[in-house]
Amino acid sequence: MARLKATLPSTMQTFMEAAEFNAPPLAGTPRLLRRHPARSEEGLQFSAFNFSPLLSKHNFRDIRSLPYNKKLDKLANEKRKAGWVHEIIIWNKLKHKKFFGMDFYRQQIIGSFIVDFYSPNGGIIIEADGKSHETKVEYDKKRDEYLRSLGLKVIHIQVRDIFKNINEVLEHLKEELRDHIKKLPALSGAPAKRAVGCGRRRRRRSNGVLGQRG
Repeated sequence: MARLKATLPSTMQTFMEAAEFNAPPLAGTPRLLRRHPARSEEGLQFSAFNFSPLLSKHNFRDIRSLPYNKKLDKLANEKRKAGWVHEIIIWNKLKHKKFFGMDFYRQQIIGSFIVDFYSPNGGIIIEADGKSHETKVEYDKKRDEYLRSLGLKVIHIQVRDIFKNINEVLEHLKEELRDHIKKLPALSGAPAKRAVGCGRRRRRRSNGVLGQRG
């Protein structure tokens, strides 16, 4: 037992360093790190704010409306199966609409890029950056410019911050969303108009004769 306690810190440090380089989990990782993070939000204080504009159909950015490079399908699937620990930690906070009721997708293809997390609610992209990104500054800059040109919001978080304090990361995401909402088009109370020729026609009576359904 004493020997295990002595080796555990160094094992954890090695594991976290590998994760910051976006490397898959190491073999022999302590079971402690393989558990799903706690779902409780202790210490996370969300101030009262209306996040409903993100959930409105008016600001819904369907992934099918965005550019898509089908050649990246295999790589995206491999990334989803990789099981990087930092991604699992943040994913357990985002999935199943846990974060303000927003839908999120992992390793989503947009154009010729694969983003870590994408939400069609407001067109939000979340990127978890490890140490490998320190050598890709220009590439990341051009990538962000392209994604923003599509009207999407790109938020960067650090892998080390995910390990250090996930609640602070969520608080940072909340503040970014608040700023984004302020820039969204103002929503009117009037219902959206249906496009001409769309939807099923209602039955109408003309001169006592029941019209045909379109």
